[in-house]
Amino acid sequence: MSKIITTLPPQKTPRLLLRDTLADLHEFLNHAAESHRIHDPVVPRHLTNQSLTADGVDPGRTAAAADQSDLPQLEFFLCYDAQRGVLQVYPLLISGVVSPKCRIKAILGDKMRTSEFAAQGSENTLVFRDEMLEFSQIYLLEVARLTLSLQIYTYNTLSVPLFIGSVLLPLENVDIYGSFFARTIDKGNQIMEIPETSRGEVEIQLSLSTDQKTIKGTLVQANNLCKMEFRGSSSTYPFVKVHLFWKEKRLAKWNTSVKKNSLNPVYNESFSFDTDSKDANDLYVMLTVKDYDRIGKNYVIGYALIGEASSCESGRSQWAVMMKTLGEVTTFKHTLSL
Repeated sequence: MSKIITTLPPQKTPRLLLRDTLADLHEFLNHAAESHRIHDPVVPRHLTNQSLTADGVDPGRTAAAADQSDLPQLEFFLCYDAQRGVLQVYPLLISGVVSPKCRIKAILGDKMRTSEFAAQGSENTLVFRDEMLEFSQIYLLEVARLTLSLQIYTYNTLSVPLFIGSVLLPLENVDIYGSFFARTIDKGNQIMEIPETSRGEVEIQLSLSTDQKTIKGTLVQANNLCKMEFRGSSSTYPFVKVHLFWKEKRLAKWNTSVKKNSLNPVYNESFSFDTDSKDANDLYVMLTVKDYDRIGKNYVIGYALIGEASSCESGRSQWAVMMKTLGEVTTFKHTLSL
Protein backbone atom coordinates (compact mmCIF):
# COMPACT_ATOMS: atom_id res chain seq x y z
CA MET A 1 0.00 0.00 0.00
CA SER A 2 1.46 3.34 -0.99
CA LYS A 3 1.77 6.09 1.57
CA ILE A 4 0.28 9.51 0.97
CA ILE A 5 2.64 12.26 2.05
CA THR A 6 1.13 15.68 2.67
CA THR A 7 3.42 18.70 2.71
CA LEU A 8 2.23 21.46 4.99
CA PRO A 9 3.01 25.07 4.13
CA PRO A 10 5.88 26.49 6.21
CA GLN A 11 4.79 28.35 9.32
CA LYS A 12 6.13 31.80 10.01
CA THR A 13 8.39 32.15 13.00
CA PRO A 14 7.37 34.64 15.73
CA ARG A 15 10.15 36.97 14.56
CA LEU A 16 8.86 37.04 10.96
CA LEU A 17 5.29 37.44 12.19
CA LEU A 18 6.35 40.40 14.35
CA ARG A 19 8.23 41.94 11.41
CA ASP A 20 5.17 41.74 9.15
CA THR A 21 2.91 43.07 11.90
CA LEU A 22 5.12 46.11 12.48
CA ALA A 23 5.30 46.70 8.73
CA ASP A 24 1.51 46.80 8.63
CA LEU A 25 1.49 49.10 11.65
CA HIS A 26 3.78 51.53 9.82
CA GLU A 27 1.40 51.45 6.84
CA PHE A 28 -1.49 52.14 9.20
CA LEU A 29 0.28 55.16 10.74
CA ASN A 30 1.05 56.62 7.33
CA HIS A 31 -2.57 56.20 6.31
CA ALA A 32 -3.73 57.88 9.53
CA ALA A 33 -1.37 60.83 9.16
CA GLU A 34 -2.54 61.48 5.61
CA SER A 35 -6.25 61.31 6.34
CA HIS A 36 -6.05 63.08 9.77
CA ARG A 37 -9.06 61.08 10.80
CA ILE A 38 -9.59 57.35 10.99
CA HIS A 39 -13.07 56.11 10.14
CA ASP A 40 -12.19 52.42 9.69
CA PRO A 41 -8.87 51.38 11.23
CA VAL A 42 -6.58 49.37 8.99
CA VAL A 43 -6.12 46.08 10.82
CA PRO A 44 -2.98 44.01 10.08
CA ARG A 45 -3.76 40.83 8.13
CA HIS A 46 -2.27 38.73 10.94
CA LEU A 47 -4.73 40.19 13.48
CA THR A 48 -7.90 40.21 11.32
CA ASN A 49 -9.51 37.39 13.28
CA GLN A 50 -8.32 38.56 16.69
CA SER A 51 -10.16 40.81 19.09
CA LEU A 52 -9.08 44.43 19.37
CA THR A 53 -9.25 44.47 23.14
CA ALA A 54 -9.39 41.97 25.95
CA ASP A 55 -13.18 42.38 26.16
CA GLY A 56 -13.77 41.56 22.51
CA VAL A 57 -14.24 44.89 20.77
CA ASP A 58 -14.24 44.39 17.00
CA PRO A 59 -11.61 46.31 14.97
CA GLY A 60 -14.40 48.09 13.09
CA ARG A 61 -16.53 50.77 14.66
CA THR A 62 -19.16 48.79 16.55
CA ALA A 63 -22.52 50.02 17.69
CA ALA A 64 -21.29 50.07 21.28
CA ALA A 65 -18.38 52.26 20.31
CA ALA A 66 -20.73 54.56 18.42
CA ASP A 67 -22.79 55.07 21.56
CA GLN A 68 -19.62 56.32 23.31
CA SER A 69 -18.38 58.41 20.40
CA ASP A 70 -18.75 61.57 22.46
CA LEU A 71 -16.21 60.26 25.02
CA PRO A 72 -12.49 60.69 24.33
CA GLN A 73 -10.77 57.45 23.35
CA LEU A 74 -7.18 56.34 23.02
CA GLU A 75 -6.14 53.79 20.43
CA PHE A 76 -2.72 52.20 20.80
CA PHE A 77 -0.66 49.18 19.82
CA LEU A 78 1.33 46.90 22.15
CA CYS A 79 4.29 44.77 21.16
CA TYR A 80 6.17 42.58 23.66
CA ASP A 81 9.52 40.91 22.95
CA ALA A 82 9.87 38.16 25.54
CA GLN A 83 13.41 37.31 24.49
CA ARG A 84 14.70 40.84 25.16
CA GLY A 85 12.24 41.64 27.97
CA VAL A 86 11.00 44.77 26.16
CA LEU A 87 7.44 46.11 25.99
CA GLN A 88 6.75 48.80 23.37
CA VAL A 89 3.70 51.07 23.41
CA TYR A 90 2.72 52.81 20.18
CA PRO A 91 0.07 55.56 20.66
CA LEU A 92 -1.98 55.82 17.47
CA LEU A 93 -4.76 58.34 17.95
CA ILE A 94 -6.91 60.15 20.48
CA SER A 95 -10.46 60.98 19.50
CA GLY A 96 -12.62 63.63 21.13
CA VAL A 97 -9.72 65.96 21.98
CA VAL A 98 -8.55 69.20 20.34
CA SER A 99 -4.89 70.08 20.94
CA PRO A 100 -1.80 70.54 18.73
CA LYS A 101 0.39 68.65 21.19
CA CYS A 102 -0.09 65.88 23.70
CA ARG A 103 1.91 64.39 26.55
CA ILE A 104 1.55 60.72 27.39
CA LYS A 105 2.96 59.37 30.63
CA ALA A 106 3.18 55.58 30.55
CA ILE A 107 3.54 53.76 33.87
CA LEU A 108 4.26 50.05 34.25
CA GLY A 109 5.01 48.70 37.71
CA ASP A 110 7.70 50.90 39.23
CA LYS A 111 8.80 52.27 35.85
CA MET A 112 7.64 55.50 34.21
CA ARG A 113 8.13 56.78 30.67
CA THR A 114 7.02 60.26 29.60
CA SER A 115 7.03 61.66 26.08
CA GLU A 116 5.56 64.73 24.43
CA PHE A 117 4.16 64.13 20.98
CA ALA A 118 3.29 66.65 18.32
CA ALA A 119 0.07 65.40 16.75
CA GLN A 120 -1.71 65.97 13.47
CA GLY A 121 -5.44 66.18 13.68
CA SER A 122 -8.76 67.62 12.72
CA GLU A 123 -12.35 67.24 13.87
CA ASN A 124 -11.38 66.46 17.46
CA THR A 125 -8.92 63.69 16.55
CA LEU A 126 -5.19 63.61 17.28
CA VAL A 127 -3.10 61.25 15.16
CA PHE A 128 0.43 60.20 16.13
CA ARG A 129 3.01 59.07 13.62
CA ASP A 130 5.91 56.72 14.39
CA GLU A 131 5.80 57.45 18.15
CA MET A 132 6.78 54.86 20.73
CA LEU A 133 7.34 54.43 24.47
CA GLU A 134 9.55 51.51 25.53
CA PHE A 135 9.94 49.61 28.78
CA SER A 136 13.00 47.41 29.24
CA GLN A 137 13.73 44.63 31.72
CA ILE A 138 10.08 43.50 31.74
CA TYR A 139 10.45 39.76 32.04
CA LEU A 140 7.97 37.11 31.01
CA LEU A 141 7.20 35.76 34.48
CA GLU A 142 6.29 39.21 35.83
CA VAL A 143 4.58 40.90 32.91
CA ALA A 144 1.18 39.27 33.51
CA ARG A 145 1.06 40.71 37.04
CA LEU A 146 1.47 44.30 35.83
CA THR A 147 -1.01 46.98 34.82
CA LEU A 148 -0.19 49.52 32.11
CA SER A 149 -1.35 53.05 32.94
CA LEU A 150 -1.38 55.69 30.19
CA GLN A 151 -1.76 59.21 31.61
CA ILE A 152 -2.82 61.72 28.95
CA TYR A 153 -2.21 65.46 29.00
CA THR A 154 -3.00 68.19 26.47
CA TYR A 155 -1.84 71.81 26.39
CA ASN A 156 -3.83 75.04 26.69
CA THR A 157 -3.05 78.31 24.92
CA LEU A 158 -0.43 79.12 27.57
CA SER A 159 1.37 75.80 26.91
CA VAL A 160 0.41 74.49 30.35
CA PRO A 161 -0.17 70.70 30.40
CA LEU A 162 -3.71 69.75 31.43
CA PHE A 163 -4.54 66.25 32.65
CA ILE A 164 -7.54 64.93 30.70
CA GLY A 165 -7.63 61.34 31.89
CA SER A 166 -6.02 57.92 31.83
CA VAL A 167 -6.35 54.43 30.41
CA LEU A 168 -5.66 51.38 32.58
CA LEU A 169 -4.87 48.04 30.97
CA PRO A 170 -4.18 45.00 33.17
CA LEU A 171 -1.82 42.78 31.18
CA GLU A 172 -3.12 39.54 32.61
CA ASN A 173 -4.93 37.47 29.94
CA VAL A 174 -4.22 40.14 27.31
CA ASP A 175 -2.48 39.45 24.00
CA ILE A 176 0.53 41.78 24.08
CA TYR A 177 2.50 40.15 21.28
CA GLY A 178 1.32 42.64 18.66
CA SER A 179 -2.28 43.83 19.23
CA PHE A 180 -4.39 46.96 18.87
CA PHE A 181 -6.43 48.34 21.76
CA ALA A 182 -9.12 51.02 21.93
CA ARG A 183 -10.08 52.29 25.38
CA THR A 184 -12.24 55.11 26.69
CA ILE A 185 -10.19 57.71 28.57
CA ASP A 186 -11.19 57.80 32.25
CA LYS A 187 -11.09 61.28 33.76
CA GLY A 188 -9.70 59.90 37.03
CA ASN A 189 -6.68 57.82 38.10
CA GLN A 190 -4.08 60.59 37.79
CA ILE A 191 -0.69 59.47 39.07
CA MET A 192 1.73 62.29 39.85
CA GLU A 193 4.70 60.07 40.72
CA ILE A 194 5.51 56.45 41.45
CA PRO A 195 6.47 55.44 44.96
CA GLU A 196 9.97 54.04 44.81
CA THR A 197 10.27 50.30 45.22
CA SER A 198 13.23 49.55 47.47
CA ARG A 199 15.90 47.61 45.62
CA GLY A 200 18.43 47.73 48.44
CA GLU A 201 21.64 49.65 49.03
CA VAL A 202 25.36 49.13 48.62
CA GLU A 203 28.25 50.33 50.80
CA ILE A 204 31.55 51.28 49.19
CA GLN A 205 34.84 52.88 50.23
CA LEU A 206 36.67 55.11 47.74
CA SER A 207 39.86 57.13 47.76
CA LEU A 208 41.69 59.19 45.11
CA SER A 209 45.48 59.37 45.22
CA THR A 210 47.13 62.73 45.79
CA ASP A 211 48.34 62.82 42.17
CA GLN A 212 44.77 61.91 41.05
CA LYS A 213 46.06 59.03 38.95
CA THR A 214 44.63 56.12 40.95
CA ILE A 215 41.23 55.38 42.47
CA LYS A 216 41.22 52.66 45.13
CA GLY A 217 38.08 51.16 46.55
CA THR A 218 36.59 48.44 48.68
CA LEU A 219 33.12 47.05 48.05
CA VAL A 220 32.05 46.50 51.64
CA GLN A 221 28.55 45.02 51.48
CA ALA A 222 25.01 45.25 50.12
CA ASN A 223 21.85 45.34 52.23
CA ASN A 224 18.17 44.54 51.78
CA LEU A 225 18.49 43.56 48.14
CA CYS A 226 15.32 43.08 46.13
CA LYS A 227 14.53 39.41 45.59
CA MET A 228 14.15 38.56 41.90
CA GLU A 229 11.04 36.45 42.43
CA PHE A 230 9.94 36.45 38.78
CA ARG A 231 12.85 34.14 37.95
CA GLY A 232 10.95 31.29 39.53
CA SER A 233 13.55 30.77 42.24
CA SER A 234 13.61 31.87 45.86
CA SER A 235 17.42 32.06 45.86
CA THR A 236 19.45 35.18 45.07
CA TYR A 237 23.15 35.04 44.15
CA PRO A 238 24.26 38.67 44.08
CA PHE A 239 27.51 40.10 42.79
CA VAL A 240 28.58 43.68 42.03
CA LYS A 241 30.16 45.03 38.85
CA VAL A 242 32.21 48.23 39.27
CA HIS A 243 33.03 50.36 36.22
CA LEU A 244 35.12 53.51 35.95
CA PHE A 245 33.99 55.93 33.22
CA TRP A 246 35.50 59.08 31.80
CA LYS A 247 32.61 60.95 30.17
CA GLU A 248 31.03 58.07 28.20
CA LYS A 249 34.20 56.00 27.77
CA ARG A 250 34.81 53.03 30.04
CA LEU A 251 38.31 53.04 31.46
CA ALA A 252 38.24 50.00 33.77
CA LYS A 253 35.98 47.30 35.20
CA TRP A 254 36.02 44.89 38.14
CA ASN A 255 33.66 42.30 39.65
CA THR A 256 33.15 41.01 43.16
CA SER A 257 32.69 37.35 43.90
CA VAL A 258 29.21 35.80 43.85
CA LYS A 259 27.53 35.33 47.24
CA LYS A 260 25.19 32.37 47.47
CA ASN A 261 21.58 32.83 48.52
CA SER A 262 21.92 36.16 50.32
CA LEU A 263 20.04 39.46 50.26
CA ASN A 264 22.62 41.01 52.60
CA PRO A 265 25.97 39.91 51.14
CA VAL A 266 29.24 40.97 52.76
CA TYR A 267 32.19 41.30 50.35
CA ASN A 268 35.05 43.42 51.76
CA GLU A 269 36.82 43.04 48.40
CA SER A 270 39.19 45.69 47.05
CA PHE A 271 40.06 47.07 43.62
CA SER A 272 42.31 49.70 42.06
CA PHE A 273 41.69 51.74 38.89
CA ASP A 274 44.14 53.80 36.83
CA THR A 275 42.51 57.11 35.82
CA ASP A 276 44.77 57.56 32.76
CA SER A 277 45.43 61.10 34.04
CA LYS A 278 41.90 62.13 33.04
CA ASP A 279 40.23 65.14 34.64
CA ALA A 280 38.67 63.75 37.83
CA ASN A 281 35.67 66.05 37.45
CA ASP A 282 34.65 64.05 34.36
CA LEU A 283 35.14 60.65 35.99
CA TYR A 284 32.44 58.59 37.67
CA VAL A 285 32.02 55.11 39.12
CA MET A 286 29.06 52.93 38.17
CA LEU A 287 27.93 50.14 40.52
CA THR A 288 25.70 47.43 39.08
CA VAL A 289 24.30 44.78 41.41
CA LYS A 290 23.25 41.63 39.56
CA ASP A 291 21.70 38.29 40.40
CA TYR A 292 23.94 35.52 39.04
CA ASP A 293 22.35 32.80 36.92
CA ARG A 294 24.59 29.87 36.01
CA ILE A 295 22.46 28.87 33.02
CA GLY A 296 20.65 31.95 31.75
CA LYS A 297 20.95 35.73 31.96
CA ASN A 298 22.25 37.64 34.97
CA TYR A 299 19.42 40.01 35.95
CA VAL A 300 20.05 43.53 37.19
CA ILE A 301 18.89 44.22 40.75
CA GLY A 302 19.87 47.89 40.71
CA TYR A 303 22.37 50.60 39.86
CA ALA A 304 24.21 53.35 41.75
CA LEU A 305 26.27 56.16 40.22
CA ILE A 306 29.06 57.94 42.11
CA GLY A 307 30.34 61.20 40.66
CA GLU A 308 29.32 64.73 39.79
CA ALA A 309 26.99 63.35 37.12
CA SER A 310 25.00 61.31 39.66
CA SER A 311 21.31 62.12 40.12
CA CYS A 312 21.56 60.77 43.68
CA GLU A 313 22.66 63.03 46.55
CA SER A 314 24.86 60.33 48.11
CA GLY A 315 26.66 59.75 44.80
CA ARG A 316 27.52 63.41 44.39
CA SER A 317 28.45 63.78 48.06
CA GLN A 318 30.95 60.91 48.19
CA TRP A 319 32.68 62.17 45.06
CA ALA A 320 32.89 65.72 46.44
CA VAL A 321 34.31 64.54 49.77
CA MET A 322 36.81 62.29 47.99
CA MET A 323 38.01 65.21 45.84
CA LYS A 324 38.51 67.39 48.92
CA THR A 325 40.33 64.72 50.94
CA LEU A 326 42.84 63.25 48.47
CA GLY A 327 44.50 60.09 49.75
CA GLU A 328 41.87 59.51 52.45
CA VAL A 329 39.17 56.84 52.45
CA THR A 330 35.52 57.88 52.16
CA THR A 331 32.73 55.46 53.08
CA PHE A 332 29.15 55.93 51.85
CA LYS A 333 25.99 53.88 51.34
CA HIS A 334 24.05 54.31 48.11
CA THR A 335 20.44 53.38 47.37
CA LEU A 336 19.99 51.21 44.30
CA SER A 337 17.59 52.14 41.52
CA LEU A 338 16.73 51.06 37.99
